[in-house]
Amino acid sequence: MKIMELPTDESLRSQLPYGGQFFHFAYFVDDLTEYKDKSINWHWHDEFEFSLVESGTVICRIGSEKIELQSGDALFINSGVIHSFTALDSGVCRQIIFSPEFLATRDSAIFTKYVQPVIETAREYIVINGGNEEQAGLRGLIAAVCLNAESETDTERELNINISVMVMWETFIKFAKGMLADNTKTPSPSATKIERARLHIMLEYIRENYHDCEIELKDIAAAAGVSASSATRYFKAGLHTTPVRYLNGLRLCRARELLVSTNDTITAVAQVTGFDNNGYFCKSFKKKYGISPTDFRHKQQTTPGPL
Repeated sequence: MKIMELPTDESLRSQLPYGGQFFHFAYFVDDLTEYKDKSINWHWHDEFEFSLVESGTVICRIGSEKIELQSGDALFINSGVIHSFTALDSGVCRQIIFSPEFLATRDSAIFTKYVQPVIETAREYIVINGGNEEQAGLRGLIAAVCLNAESETDTERELNINISVMVMWETFIKFAKGMLADNTKTPSPSATKIERARLHIMLEYIRENYHDCEIELKDIAAAAGVSASSATRYFKAGLHTTPVRYLNGLRLCRARELLVSTNDTITAVAQVTGFDNNGYFCKSFKKKYGISPTDFRHKQQTTPGPL
């Protein structure tokens, strides 16, 4: 069994390449049992995503929402939305991920009329129910994109993928039109977009300043121009943690990397990752990883393994 974890940067942006420079489309078949804790960890990307559950039961978390998907269900995830996937027991998903510009260039009428409104709505996701006869056509078109993506020997593969994505998108827009319109009429959707943007700003601030031991909750909140209580609420809703816990988690992750890649002392590693108290650093490290920094470094030196 493979033990995988999706690579992200400190803002949780996915580091996977979703297509190439001239073909902004990617396709994955994910067996969640091959991932750590049967989960694809929290991440986001600018691309649209359609996930089709092939087997098992999969839980997708989007902010504070918990969406249970059964075999045959599909899920659309909007651009820039932080999300994660977890299999309850087993779960296989077919993931279609493509740039909005894969559909049309940004300066085109098609993009303005049929793509931009989806990006700008606060509707973060839309479920396509596999057991609903009215939605069966859309589900079938999503499956057709998967089939074209899997056809490695097709000499016209890129063309067929592009055509099938366009046909799928046309049907999806018609299906989602009412939901998208409802979300643009109320104040809460725009607030959701703003909160998402503020969360990203705070994540970026932490990424750039985690090494500063004097960072406090108020500083993280100030980076996004919100109160400390609002910052905590955004983190709990979006990542199920608090800003300070996320900050400390990032510091410990960086410290673990430095313990392997450098010969710096434990105290030096603690200081450079934002801990001004060596005892607290060692206690926090052992609590998170189940081993002291010293023993962890020794173990990695004698029997190197994945971080």
